[in-house]
Amino acid sequence: MSSQTQALELTAIKNYLLPLIRPGKRFPLLPGARSVSGEAAFIGISEDELMEARIRYDQTARQAALELLKEDVVQDAMEARIFGDGGRIAVVGDSISEDAQGWAAILAHLLDIGAEGDFKLINASGYGYTSLDALRTIERDVIWYKPDHVIVALGTLDALRLYGAPNRTLVSLAEFWENLSTMESMVGEVTKNPVIWITPAPVVNEQVDELALFAGNVAEADLHDYRQVVAGKPGVVVDPYGHRFGHPVNGWHLQADGFHHSLAGHQATLKALCQALMQAQNRT
Repeated sequence: MSSQTQALELTAIKNYLLPLIRPGKRFPLLPGARSVSGEAAFIGISEDELMEARIRYDQTARQAALELLKEDVVQDAMEARIFGDGGRIAVVGDSISEDAQGWAAILAHLLDIGAEGDFKLINASGYGYTSLDALRTIERDVIWYKPDHVIVALGTLDALRLYGAPNRTLVSLAEFWENLSTMESMVGEVTKNPVIWITPAPVVNEQVDELALFAGNVAEADLHDYRQVVAGKPGVVVDPYGHRFGHPVNGWHLQADGFHHSLAGHQATLKALCQALMQAQNRT
């Protein structure tokens, strides 16, 4: 690999992938996986660069939370104590949820700033996760902590069709349903609160193809079917029709890859989450 190619790849990591990946979570048994120095060496940047980036991402997430607290639906949700008086909240998802500037990170700040009670957010999401990946790690990363609430945001990568195998999705609809149902049963063993399900948001296929990051693409027709599976689950369903980014999709809710969400997209997800939990609370 030429030095020019290496430089380009490092730039891509710093400008794009760095908020989305946590090597220590993905490879917890590797020596040094839980240290900043070990993660920095794995990624290929300095420890100072990694620490500075993570501080910057955290500041961005906190500022986004402050902006959201100006929204009526978010203010009402905090006042209504949609997650009760405190406790552990676990998030299970892919890189969209793992994003250090994403909706889960913003939610942690929302609860810290605007909610009554002591909350701890456990983000068990992972880069590239399908429902099968999440199921494989949920015992270690979620159930062990005995969370009070569990939010599951999966399905986008389950619906991926590889360029080399376009006749099938990565995880079949039937297997997706089984994986979610198994997670639901496992969660039910540690908390009486229903699972909170967030449906997969739309993607922009042309942009996904241009970047070719996932070796495949996601068709809206497939996402529609996976959303229906999620929407049919017991519990609280956030955005059952996948319209939180507008219908048709407003481009500013997505990053340039057409897949990952912009800050505005993450904020839209949190507003939809607050709205769904308020509606569920009003039904009880």
